[in-house]
Amino acid sequence: MMKCSRILSLAVVVALFAMGSASQATMLANGDFELPGGVSNWSTIYSVDSTSLTGWTVTSGSVDLVGPSHWTAASGSLCVDLNGVQPGVLSQTFDTLAGQAYRVTFAMAANTDGPFGDFTMSVSAAGSSQNFTFTRTSAHTDHDMGWTYKTFDFIASLGTDQTTLTFASISTPELASGPVIDDVSVAETTLTPEPATLGMLSLGVLMLRRRRAQKS
Repeated sequence: MMKCSRILSLAVVVALFAMGSASQATMLANGDFELPGGVSNWSTIYSVDSTSLTGWTVTSGSVDLVGPSHWTAASGSLCVDLNGVQPGVLSQTFDTLAGQAYRVTFAMAANTDGPFGDFTMSVSAAGSSQNFTFTRTSAHTDHDMGWTYKTFDFIASLGTDQTTLTFASISTPELASGPVIDDVSVAETTLTPEPATLGMLSLGVLMLRRRRAQKS
């Protein structure tokens, strides 16, 4: 009986630990798009290109890497317009722990050379996706782009130790003007337990209390 209680106690502790939060950041490369650098105005990167922007691959269409003489980035000197000469898709694959929850944080704005209106993109990873929209107004200029930080959560897939994060332009007022991103980071976050899991944990604690009461 004592052995069973210890095993149950250990199971409860392990389950609770798994649902706790962690702050360890994943090794997302070049999240602020500063490497390899060398861009002052802008440079268009076409698919399929996995070398012009360290850590990232343009998997469809094209994107613009934009420098400080043109726009003021959210972090560092460079940022990325997800529409080069057409809507583009930008991806990076990085190490993750299967079943772990992660939070993607990034800065979003819009091409200030284009018209006013809604600029929409999707962010996806591990089978989850979410759309984000930035509305450009007359208040947004080349050096005051109105950067807004967004978050996207996902749970790493089972059976693999890597995840691909993708940013894709999906709706813009003008073909060559897209949503703009910068300062991308990924970190472990807190898993939200399902009601069934909470019920099992509660039952385990209750059983432990009853066994202890019977022995006293």
